[in-house]
Amino acid sequence: MINIIKNTFLSKYYWQQCIEVAKLSLEILYGKTILGKFWLTAKPLTQIIFIGFVFSKVMLVATPNYPAFTMYNVLLMLFITTSINYSYTAITENISILKRFNINKSLFTSSNVLQNLYIYLTSLTIIGGIIFIFGGLEFHLNMIFAPIYLLYIVIVLIITCCTFSIIYPYLTDISFIIDTVLMIAMWVTPIFYPIEQMPIWMQKMSYFNPFFILIVPFTRLLHLGLLPTLNMHIAMFGLLFLVFMIFYIVRKKLSRNIIYYC
Repeated sequence: MINIIKNTFLSKYYWQQCIEVAKLSLEILYGKTILGKFWLTAKPLTQIIFIGFVFSKVMLVATPNYPAFTMYNVLLMLFITTSINYSYTAITENISILKRFNINKSLFTSSNVLQNLYIYLTSLTIIGGIIFIFGGLEFHLNMIFAPIYLLYIVIVLIITCCTFSIIYPYLTDISFIIDTVLMIAMWVTPIFYPIEQMPIWMQKMSYFNPFFILIVPFTRLLHLGLLPTLNMHIAMFGLLFLVFMIFYIVRKKLSRNIIYYC
C-alpha cells in the first residue's frame, strides 16, 4: 500500500507525466477546431441555461440565486461523470503504449481526470463571470477553503476511475452498470433542486450516496458559504477510505495480468 501511494499519488514525476498527457489531449481535441477552446464551455453553458429555465420558470424550484446554484452543481456533476465515462477504456485504448513502455497503468486515467478538471475550472470561471456581470453571483469568506474540498474530490475521483479502468478489461459489463448508476444519481442527488425539498428520510439516506458526498458539501460552500457539517466530513472520510481500499484490493488482484485481457 505504501509503495502504491509513493509511486503514484506522491510522485512528482508521475504528475508531471499526467499533466503533459492532459495538455496533449486537449490540444488534439480542440487544436484543429475553428472556435478552439470555446467548446470547453459551450456545452455546459447551454445545459445550464436550459436547466435553469426549466427548473426555475416551469417547475418553479424555489432556491435563492438559482443560476449560480445550477452552475455549481451541473458543472461539478459533468466533471465527475465525464471522468468516469472515460475511465473504462483508459487502459484498453492505450494498451499498445503500455506494452511498449514501462509506464504506470493509471497514467492515462489520471491525466484524463486532470484534463476534465481543467475544463471544469475554465467553465466555472467563464460562466461564473457571466453570472457575476448580471448580478447573480455572491462571494463568501468561506470560499477560501474551496481548494481543499476540490482537492478531495479530485483524489476520490482519480482513485475511483483507476479502479474502473482496471476492472473493465475483465468485466466490460461494468460500463453499462455504471452508466445506469450515473443516470439514477443525476436525479436522486440534489443538483437541480435544494436538499431541503427532499423528504427527511431521503436527506438521511443521501449520506450513503457517493455523488451527494462529492458534490453537495462543495457546492453548498460555494453557493451559500456554508462549511460542510460534521456528518458530511465523516461521510467524506468514509468514502475516501472505502474507494482507496477497493482500489488497493482490485489493483493487487487484477493489475498484474491486465494486458493479457485487453
